[in-house]
Amino acid sequence: MKGRAARGRPRGTATRPATLLALLGLASALGGCDRLFSYASRRPSGADGNLLLDASADLRSQETRGPELRPPDARRHDASPCRGPTLGLAVAANYAHACSVAIDRRLYCWGNNDNGQLGLGDATSRAVPSPVGTATWSRTSLGWWHTCGIQSDGSLWCWGANDDGRLGLGDTQDRRLPVRVNGGPWLVVTASNAHTCGLRTGGALSCWGGNTEGQLGLGHLKNVSAPTPVGTTTYASVAAGAHHTCAVASDGSLSCWGLNNAGQLGREGSATEPAPRRVGDARDWATVSAGAYHSCALTTSRALYCWGSDSSGQTGLGVGTTVSAPQQVSPGTRWLAVSAGSFHTCALRDDGGLYCWGRNTRGALGTGDLVDRPAPTLANNSRAWLAVAAGSDHTCATVADLVYCWGANELGQLGLGDSLDRPRPVPICPVAPPPSPAP
Repeated sequence: MKGRAARGRPRGTATRPATLLALLGLASALGGCDRLFSYASRRPSGADGNLLLDASADLRSQETRGPELRPPDARRHDASPCRGPTLGLAVAANYAHACSVAIDRRLYCWGNNDNGQLGLGDATSRAVPSPVGTATWSRTSLGWWHTCGIQSDGSLWCWGANDDGRLGLGDTQDRRLPVRVNGGPWLVVTASNAHTCGLRTGGALSCWGGNTEGQLGLGHLKNVSAPTPVGTTTYASVAAGAHHTCAVASDGSLSCWGLNNAGQLGREGSATEPAPRRVGDARDWATVSAGAYHSCALTTSRALYCWGSDSSGQTGLGVGTTVSAPQQVSPGTRWLAVSAGSFHTCALRDDGGLYCWGRNTRGALGTGDLVDRPAPTLANNSRAWLAVAAGSDHTCATVADLVYCWGANELGQLGLGDSLDRPRPVPICPVAPPPSPAP
């Protein structure tokens, strides 16, 4: 780690809450990357990264409709190969399924459905994007075996596996269709292995589900089956990892809690932290993304830092071991979004390029081969990418109104109608949705 700057004291003037919100492109108090290993966007961003449509919708917003950060020379995508609605508004990915909000704000999901996580009313997997009802959605986040999403009215809905209360419905019964979670209005949701967290209007954080490692931040290790407040601090971004959680507070400070077996909490030692604990003294953090056992975050100046397990090169630091404090990735580079997957990471640079690094045994880096990369490597493409979602061994990203996926595909998680892996980005098209009900 020689030569890399560790995060500690604030650099320069601390960012005030109002300034942080403005930088995230938000008009209200809150803000993809989830995801868990999920979504991040080139538009003003924050949180684990899944999706935001309206300026008032969330602090970590990855998909606000504010000014785009597209460089003037960025090339547009080719004509859409899809007939009917396209999926490019936002995308989220996790273990072996993916979901996307289409241009018409309908939600589509595909891939593994053993626990009903696609929300289609059955347990049959789908190899092509399939519509989830007729409601309109603003964002979604995927756990390994469950899914949560926020509809356009700010209501939160969850479905899929629920053995430890991760759906937030007050019980442990699985659901194969979306079910509304109490409370709200909700601005952000981030789902992971066995727990879920969400931000309400004003920045109040609640978490629920599995808590064996203290990942709910409630000061104990008991599971909770309904949204439960995490202290009184207000937050702008939150990201759920496999057994840990990180969040950026409204004052720009960063806290993490839960399992720390690989330094994913940004500190030395392996002790479990059952309550939020500050990571250094800096107050210029903008957004955070949590992978399985590593974490990454962007500052307000668009510097990228990662820490935790580097077993497959997923921190991008090239050390191959545990990194117990935030270290800068590619100093001098401006990054616009980051999404931490299980064992790989992808990020969008300000020149429109998509870079990935870490494990590539199934082609998740999009480089056209199966060679792991210990440092950011340009994905095999020449498009102006807008958002990216890193899953377990697959990745999805958007350019204009299209979604491209690549990597592992044994359960149809690439949405291409088959089970063949792809080492390069391939565009996908949704199944036509049912007609809207008559008014």
